[in-house]
Amino acid sequence: MRSNLSSVVFAILLSSVPSNAAAVGARAVNIHEGFLAPDEIDGMIRGIRIDSDSVDTYYGPTILPPAIANRVKNLGSCVSSEAMHVDSENALHDNEFGGETIMTMLITATTDLHRDCFVPQGAGRVVHDDVAFIFLESDSAATFVHNNGTTPEEAAHIPAVAGNLVRFRGDTLHQTIVPTGSKVRIAGPFHLQSLQYVGSCPQECKDASDCNGGNYFNECSCFSVDSSKRQRHLRRQASKERAMDELQMLSQQQSFLRSVASRTLRNKQKNLYMRRSNRGLLRKKKWQMYQQSLRLHMHQRLHRCFLRSRIDMLFS
Repeated sequence: MRSNLSSVVFAILLSSVPSNAAAVGARAVNIHEGFLAPDEIDGMIRGIRIDSDSVDTYYGPTILPPAIANRVKNLGSCVSSEAMHVDSENALHDNEFGGETIMTMLITATTDLHRDCFVPQGAGRVVHDDVAFIFLESDSAATFVHNNGTTPEEAAHIPAVAGNLVRFRGDTLHQTIVPTGSKVRIAGPFHLQSLQYVGSCPQECKDASDCNGGNYFNECSCFSVDSSKRQRHLRRQASKERAMDELQMLSQQQSFLRSVASRTLRNKQKNLYMRRSNRGLLRKKKWQMYQQSLRLHMHQRLHRCFLRSRIDMLFS
């Protein structure tokens, strides 16, 4: 009887524990609706310069404004709540120099089914945690398809809605479906914890000579058979390399401005502390002088009273 009861309890506990597939599927893709407000989207789009000399995918690095960057970092648990708390002077510093450099993309054709890798993508370093991107434009015909190892019929289809942030694991298969005449503009994709740009992992090649390689783009295709596809690939690769160079330059510029602003802020805080300290010393000195003058005044009054009493005693 006791063994039967133990078996029943064990079966109940086992059935209550989700399998790995179910656990991964439950958090495989998340949509944060309205992550960006319309005015934030307009401000970002105005600051993006797209390299038009490309094919199907057009790149444009930009600076993610500090308010948005902080929300993304908080979403990725990059910083603690204590680190997010700053005083008014630090907030001013963040508003001026706290932005993060990211890549944006304008996609006009369906992308290949792929996983995401860190840059340089040719190294094949797959992102094994969360990746994210933000839709900057809406298109009812375009969708982001997240496969997650399921059948095509079970894949998640996420419509392109401006302002929505899509979060998913970079090591799961996914693609963007863009019908003819449609387009998708996104900020990203980026590694959620570091905001580092990520891209399609290299595809496996049957013939290594067919893989053109490159620092930022690695696509395997039969270029020897299809010369037009090769030219399109090379044109897109050249555009992406220019965009990556610009992204790196923007990042270095932001780092330099932050370092200068940090030194300036430290000097301001030091001067403020010195001024406050000097004011404190001045107030303390004034108070000491006041106490000293008060004691002198009381001493003079007591001395006059003593003299008056002595005179009264002599003439009494």
